[in-house]
Amino acid sequence: MNEMLTSEVLEQKEEALPLEVFQFVFEGERLRDFSKNVSETLGLGVGFLKQCTFKQLFLAINENWRTLLPENLEDFGDGNVFLPWVVGKNALPVGFTLCVLKAEGEKFYLTLSPSLAPHHDLKKSGINDFFKNPMVFEQVALRLQLAESRLHTYFYNYPGIFFSQRPDLSFNFIGPEMTEKLGKMVPSFYRKGNLYLSLFHEDDLKVFLKELSRVGPETKTFSLNYRLRHPHEDTFLYFTDIRTPHFSPTGLLLGYEGILIDNTRQAIAEKQLTQSTWKESLATITSGLVHDFSNVMAGIYSLSELYCSNLDKSHSMYEGMDQIRKSSLEAQKLVRRLIDLNREQSKEKTYHNLITLINSQKDLLKVILPKQTKIEMIFSEEELPLYIDDVGLRQMLLNLAINSRDAIQKNGEVKIQVIRVKKGDHILQHSRNEGITATQEGVEILFSDNGCGIKEEHLSKVFKPFFSTKESTRGSGFGLYNAKLFVEENGGAIDLESRQGEGTTFHIYLPLATFEEHLAYEKKVVDNKRLSFVVYCAEDPHNFEIVSLLQQKEWEVAVFSDVQKLKKYLLEPVYTPNAFLCIDLCHDGKVEALLDFCRDKHPAMKLILLVSGQNPDVASSSLNKKVDYLCSEATIKKDLIPLFEKLLCQ
Repeated sequence: MNEMLTSEVLEQKEEALPLEVFQFVFEGERLRDFSKNVSETLGLGVGFLKQCTFKQLFLAINENWRTLLPENLEDFGDGNVFLPWVVGKNALPVGFTLCVLKAEGEKFYLTLSPSLAPHHDLKKSGINDFFKNPMVFEQVALRLQLAESRLHTYFYNYPGIFFSQRPDLSFNFIGPEMTEKLGKMVPSFYRKGNLYLSLFHEDDLKVFLKELSRVGPETKTFSLNYRLRHPHEDTFLYFTDIRTPHFSPTGLLLGYEGILIDNTRQAIAEKQLTQSTWKESLATITSGLVHDFSNVMAGIYSLSELYCSNLDKSHSMYEGMDQIRKSSLEAQKLVRRLIDLNREQSKEKTYHNLITLINSQKDLLKVILPKQTKIEMIFSEEELPLYIDDVGLRQMLLNLAINSRDAIQKNGEVKIQVIRVKKGDHILQHSRNEGITATQEGVEILFSDNGCGIKEEHLSKVFKPFFSTKESTRGSGFGLYNAKLFVEENGGAIDLESRQGEGTTFHIYLPLATFEEHLAYEKKVVDNKRLSFVVYCAEDPHNFEIVSLLQQKEWEVAVFSDVQKLKKYLLEPVYTPNAFLCIDLCHDGKVEALLDFCRDKHPAMKLILLVSGQNPDVASSSLNKKVDYLCSEATIKKDLIPLFEKLLCQ
C-alpha cells in the first residue's frame, strides 16, 4: 500500500466527520470505480484507490472500523450497516450508514452517507453528546423535525384519535379530534379520570372496568367497544378503543397508550340494516294481507253497486246499501294509498296535481298524528302541476308528520299551507336560508306544528343522515334526510325555522311543471321500446287501481284530470304514446269527444275505455265502436294487464 493514514490524520478525523455522500463500485473484492469526492475529501490517493480491496479502503477511511467490518463483501449481503465515526469511551452517536447492493455477477454498489446512530443506540447518548459536534446537533434537530411532521400527519390524517392515559384514567394526551366529538368538556379529561367514565353507557362501563381489572405485565395490545354519551346532546357515540398497557420493570402499571376509532355511523348503519331486513319481511307479509283485504272490499263494493242499481231510491234498503257502497269505495282508496306507499320508490316522474296529492294523504296523516291533533290545510283549489315521483312526495309528507308527532303534546296542531310563487320571489322566508329566490315559477309548502321545537344547536344537523335525538328504537335518522334528497332531486329547496316551546315550520319549494319535462324522458322510453300510457279521468286517476298496476309493470304512465292539459300533452310532435286509457265515470259527456280527438291526432295509438261503476255492456254502441278495447273494473285483477300487453304488442 503506497499511502497509509498516520495516527495524526486519524486523530484529525475523530474531530471532524466528513458531511458528504461517497459512492463505490466493487467487482469481487477490488474497487473498480468511485465518486470524485472520495479522493478530494477523504485525502486518499488515486493510486491507492485503484488497487485497494474493500477492507483496505474502509480501514483507510477509519481504523476504528476494523472490528465492525466483515472479511469480504459477500458477508454483508444486501442491507444497511451503521459505522460510528468514533468508537470507545468517547464515542458519539454519529457516523456513516453503509448501504450495500449486490448486482449481477460479482458487482457490488456501495453508498456511504453521514447519519445519526440507530434509534436503540441513540437512547444511550446523553444531551451533552449532541453539543460536542455541530453536525450531530444538526442531525438531531432534523430527525426531530421529521418525527414531529410524521406525528402531525398521523394525528390529522389517520382515522382515529390518539391518546395517552394514566393508571387513574386521566389523560396525558388526547387528540384534538375528541374536542370536535364531545365539545368543551374534553380538556377536563386531563385532570379527572372519572369525568371520562361518567360519559360511558351504563352497560358498557361495567364491561370496560372488568377488562381493565384483568390487565397485567403480560397483557399485550387489546381492544374494547363502548358507547359515550354526548355531554350536550341526547345521543351516543360508538367507539373502538385499541390500547396497550405499559409497566415498570417491577410490574407497576404506568399507563396506557392507544387510539380511539369512531364507529358511530357503522354501528347505526348495521342496526338500520337489521331493522330494514325485518321491515322488508314484514312489508312483504303486510302487502299480501293488504291486497287480500282490497280484494274483499272490491267484492263488497261490486255487490253493493249491483244491489243499488236494482233498487229504487225509495226502497227502505237503498240508503243503507248505498252507504255500504260508499264506505267500501273509501276503504279501497285507503288501501290503495297504503299499497302505493309500500311499493318501492321507482323515481319515475309523471305529472301530478299537488293539491290532489296532499288531500289524498290526509287520512294517513290522521293515523300517524295523535288523535286530538287538529290538521289544518290552507290552499286554493287551483291545479298546481308538478313533474315528480308521487310516492316520494307522499313519503316526504309522512316523514314530516312523523317528526311533528314526536314533538307535539296534547291539543297539538299541524298546518299545511301551499303558496304559489313567481320566478324571482323570495322563498324559504324566516328560515335559515331566507335570502334565496325562486329560479322559476313554483310552489312553497309550509308544514308547521306547535310542538316543543328544535334546539338551536341541532338545527344545522336535522337533514344529515343518521342524526336523531330520539331513542334508537324510535328514530332512524333518515326521515328528514330522505325528504331533503327528494326535494333536491326535483329541483327544489328545503329548510326550517324553529323556536323551542313554540313549534317548527318546514319550508319546501318545488318548481311547477312546464309540461316539457317529459320530452327527454319520453325519448328514452321510445329508445327502450317501453310501453307507455296516457290515462284520463274526470276524478283523480290515482284513486283507481289500474294506474298502480300499470306503474308496477314499470310502464310509463302520464295521468290527467284536465282535458285541456291532456290535449296539450297529446299535441306534442315528438312522441306518440302506445295507448290512451279513458276511465269513464257514469257516462262522462266529455269522453266521446275526447276519443275522437285522440283518434284524429294519433291514429296509431290504441284507445281503451274502462267503464267504472257500471256494467260495460250498457255502454253506448257509439262509444264501443270508437275504442280498441272495452273493459270494466271487474277484469282488473287478473286479466287486464296481460290483455293490454297482447293488444299493444300486436
